[in-house]
Amino acid sequence: MNESCGSRSRPFWLSALSTAVAASFLSFGALAVKAQPAPESMPAEEAAPDEPVSPNEPAAPTGAAPAPAPEPPPPPAPGAGPIMIPDGEAAPGPVAPAFPPSVPNIDYGARLRTGFFTLDTKDPKGLGDIGALLATDLWMTGAITKIVKWQIGVTGQFNGVPDPTKANPALRGSFAASAEILDAVARFEFMPELNIYAGRMIVIADRYTPAGPWGMDEFIYPGIMNPGAVPAALMRSGSVGRDLGMNVWGAIAGGLIKYYLGAYEFNDATLSPLLSGRLQVSLLSGEPGFYQRHTYYGYKDLISIGVGGQYQKDGSVVPVAANPMTMTPAGAMTDNYSYLTADLVIDKKLGDAGTVSLNGSFAKFDGDFNPWKSHFLVSVGYLLPGVVGIGKIRPSVRFQGAQSAVAGSGLSTVLDAQIGYVIMPWFARVALGYRNFSTDITGKGGVKGHQIFLGITVGDP
Repeated sequence: MNESCGSRSRPFWLSALSTAVAASFLSFGALAVKAQPAPESMPAEEAAPDEPVSPNEPAAPTGAAPAPAPEPPPPPAPGAGPIMIPDGEAAPGPVAPAFPPSVPNIDYGARLRTGFFTLDTKDPKGLGDIGALLATDLWMTGAITKIVKWQIGVTGQFNGVPDPTKANPALRGSFAASAEILDAVARFEFMPELNIYAGRMIVIADRYTPAGPWGMDEFIYPGIMNPGAVPAALMRSGSVGRDLGMNVWGAIAGGLIKYYLGAYEFNDATLSPLLSGRLQVSLLSGEPGFYQRHTYYGYKDLISIGVGGQYQKDGSVVPVAANPMTMTPAGAMTDNYSYLTADLVIDKKLGDAGTVSLNGSFAKFDGDFNPWKSHFLVSVGYLLPGVVGIGKIRPSVRFQGAQSAVAGSGLSTVLDAQIGYVIMPWFARVALGYRNFSTDITGKGGVKGHQIFLGITVGDP
């Protein structure tokens, strides 16, 4: 053996020692692998994520068998709690919430109307005394989801108490006050074309109710022939135009077509439901909301044609006093009640020349014991274009007529002439007007009179 070769050779004992050490390490590694738990039995938070393989890395040698991929952990049993996501891993996709996200939206506001008018408790033609009224609403609306919503409101009415004898000091400066629920409505608004309201809400058949006194320029609401004499010559509803029931309504094509269909007076199980509905077509501009305006002060051009009606079985009622002679107890005579109405509203901006408003309606009542047979209304208003101070001036004239159901009675009429000062359309305005009325509801001669009134309307826009 030459010296050069012998210098690179290993002694025998060194080769044997190397072989023994390698065998020891291999045996220890095998035991360590055997002692590790299976991947599926490891807690999710302790399992390390697989290292991603880059497409640019060389493939594993073909001679070595690829390691089997670990099986995914089984889904947790019900009630086992949330799945823990290992550090460094991203969720496989968006995690759906247990419930759809809510729409936190609560709106609230208030509005107020106060008025002063001349009167004379002894002579309807007199202007010697001053009466007052005050009406205020507080309301809130909210949304639980985009479909489920609610509406709540209360209203208060305050009217001066006249003392014709002027002899009762307790009545001087006193007020007759009343407060009640205005609206309490559960609203399901599935789409603009289909909405369902349930609770206490306005009863809709004519054009004026969805606007109310807040959405029209005239301070005095239509239909009142002689306050306190008989019910107003208007469609039927409960106090402040509301009643308990349900209403299905929808606005089609952005409000160019709108319908209402409701059933009311569910608070009295002895009464048949009061059915009330309306269909209207609004040309030039749509009216998409549940409520609407009676004039738009030039903000939109409108030609609206509407029809409405009401029906209630045995809804026309007259009480009958007890008759001791025939042993007949007190009761009532009834007939079916019905109401039909048609209306036309034109609101047109005349360029820079202002805005003209034309309104007309006719209503017919049916039922043997209704106080009125018919009612009509025509009005014209003109909003001047220029600003005077902080508002615009809008003069208007409105004429109403109603025929009493009493045979031989004449036509009852009301003429209102008003100068309005519009500071902020619908929400801040003042009205100064004159009213002349003549009522004949008994057939024994009418009652004539006149008034001067000043009205102020403010509200939360």
